[in-house]
Amino acid sequence: MDLQFAGRFGANDQLLDSDLRDLELHQGANGAVQLFAVSGLNGGIASYGLGRGAPVLRDSLYHRALGLAGGEATLAEIGGETRLLMEGSTRSALAFHQIGGTGQLSAQQQASLPGAGAAGLTATVAGDLSGGGSVVYGLANGQLSGWQLSAGGTPGAEVATRGAATAYARPGAVALELADLGGSAQVLLLADRIEQGVQSYRVDAATGALSVADSLGAADGLGLAEPTAVESFTAFGSSWVVVAAAGSGSLSLIALAANGQMSLSDHVLDTAATRFGGVTALEVVEVAGEVLVLAAGSDDGLALFRILPEGQLVHVMSLAQASGTEDAGLGLENVTALAAAVVGGGLQIFASSGRAEGLSQFTLSLAELGDVITTAGGRISGTSGADVLAGGIGAVLNGGAGADVFVLRPAEEGRSGSLRISDFEAGQDSLDLSGFDGLRSLEGLQIRSRSDGATLTHQAADGSRTEVVVQSRDGDSLDAADLFADGFVFADRMLPPAEAPDPMRYGSGGADRLTARSAGDQINGLGGNDTLLGGDGRDSLWGDDGHDRLIGGKGVDRLRGQAGNDVLLGQDARDLLVGGLGRDTLDGGRGGDRLLGGADADLLRGGGENDLLRGGAQGDRLLGQSGRDKLFGQKGNDLLDGGGGHDTLTGGAGADVFVFGAGHGSDRIRDFTQGEDVIHLGRLARAGISEDMSDLTLQQQGDHTRILTGAGDILLLNQSAAELSADDFIF
Repeated sequence: MDLQFAGRFGANDQLLDSDLRDLELHQGANGAVQLFAVSGLNGGIASYGLGRGAPVLRDSLYHRALGLAGGEATLAEIGGETRLLMEGSTRSALAFHQIGGTGQLSAQQQASLPGAGAAGLTATVAGDLSGGGSVVYGLANGQLSGWQLSAGGTPGAEVATRGAATAYARPGAVALELADLGGSAQVLLLADRIEQGVQSYRVDAATGALSVADSLGAADGLGLAEPTAVESFTAFGSSWVVVAAAGSGSLSLIALAANGQMSLSDHVLDTAATRFGGVTALEVVEVAGEVLVLAAGSDDGLALFRILPEGQLVHVMSLAQASGTEDAGLGLENVTALAAAVVGGGLQIFASSGRAEGLSQFTLSLAELGDVITTAGGRISGTSGADVLAGGIGAVLNGGAGADVFVLRPAEEGRSGSLRISDFEAGQDSLDLSGFDGLRSLEGLQIRSRSDGATLTHQAADGSRTEVVVQSRDGDSLDAADLFADGFVFADRMLPPAEAPDPMRYGSGGADRLTARSAGDQINGLGGNDTLLGGDGRDSLWGDDGHDRLIGGKGVDRLRGQAGNDVLLGQDARDLLVGGLGRDTLDGGRGGDRLLGGADADLLRGGGENDLLRGGAQGDRLLGQSGRDKLFGQKGNDLLDGGGGHDTLTGGAGADVFVFGAGHGSDRIRDFTQGEDVIHLGRLARAGISEDMSDLTLQQQGDHTRILTGAGDILLLNQSAAELSADDFIF
């Protein structure tokens, strides 16, 4: 099986053929396939019709001069029509082009989106809602947002984002992918270069609302740096995610569960032979029941992988720029985008280069594409095509005709064993030993020729010993040059570490009462109205579903209520309390605590010492009590009362009430908004301290106003004293 270079093509227009950023493919109702090549700000879009020969230019247009960053696009079926969604409108709008049946492009249109989070929208993805209509997600100024679209394609309400607001503030986001898990189940995936990983969000099938699901990245031990692309697919009865990362020169294969949970299945690194270093372009295509992964970047090449059903990437072949014969060679210098589709009975692959104008076309004969066959230790045989056969100790592998890849699995730790290949053809077949831990060169193998082939022996550091008997197809002897003519051509594999036992203790799903038993216990109540009690150590308590009561102990604890109307009591030390969904009550107790509200109207009480209280999406009540506290109302109409001590209050969006009583100390309000917010001095009036405006002293101090209340003072930042009136106070 070989990737064949079919040639170079373009629109014969420098503005359309250079600075290409994205390639999108679309198959119309009539079966015709179109390729859309999108360039940067100074270029435009070229539409090509695909057939058995060279692509044919169907239409083109230039980007509008203003209001579009250019370069990224997404094809989506919205409102009964095909739309090419564009990135970067400086307005709060969704920019798009309608696509005709043969690839014609309409003039750019913009549909206004509600909310402040739509200006400069980038990296858009779109999906369907179960009740009709669509949903679009995108990034703008580092914020993840989404919008419902009617059945006719008209934008509607902004979708809800459940959980902590910080989970949707993603300044490092570089790519989005909407994974279709079958039926109406969808998961939104986000690659983040700051977090160096992937975040997943569950999608409400009816409304498009997002809920935080899981994250996986460098912090979890995954050797990933500077992610650049993410793709998803469903195969072998499971859903999968492939993440490309330029900094680590890696591809990660991740298993994706229906609830958005992710687990690493495989992780491979580029080598001199694989040629996908600095990977920026990634394409996954399903062909004849098999899955192919294409990857390219700054390594001047193109790598092709296949996937084993248990979740392993197998390098099949790579093309290198140096093998080209034309002036631009293969057009694989600094690849910026890839696209692949079955056209005319074969697979066509397209690549754009950061250095050469135009596009490259490659073909792959499906007639040569063999099967992927695996066995633990049995006997398997391939087809006449290019097969991938994988086997472990005791296996006998017979590839048959075609250029086959034999994926060999070593003996388990501390054990010995052998397996056999019965028909290796030198110069055509290849061996994949990437599963042998620590094997990076021929020096790690003992190779002995025999009359009908060769024997390979590997002694691993873990005490295991694996012997591979390789019998030649023609019955002749084999040596290292026959087996590894070009050295090791497989990717380096970083084997996922053995999964440690889950340290979490779980409830029964009913109403449980669970107490920490050791220093640093982790308890999840699951469903039901639970009571979870911390101990003397650094405990982590998760309420999960139900109306739960979480009580910390003497250590520095983490309490997370999650769903339901929960009560969280920090007790001693510097605790973290997170409400989650529902109307929660959070009390920090003693120690300088952090209290974070959630999606509903919560009550937060700091307790003693210097606390940080942060509300959520609704109208919350924040009570600092004693200490030098910091209160942030966030969204909604909040009530903020610092209590005693020198406090800093920030209301955030909404009509907020700032409350001060006797002994309130020297406080400051960072964002008082006249006509919206109000200062409540009712407790001072009832105490006879300040009963109306005449009892207050207002002092202008630079850009700020200081209010002397008789029980302390309040500094209003960026507020003129002359503009304040009785309407700004409640007595």
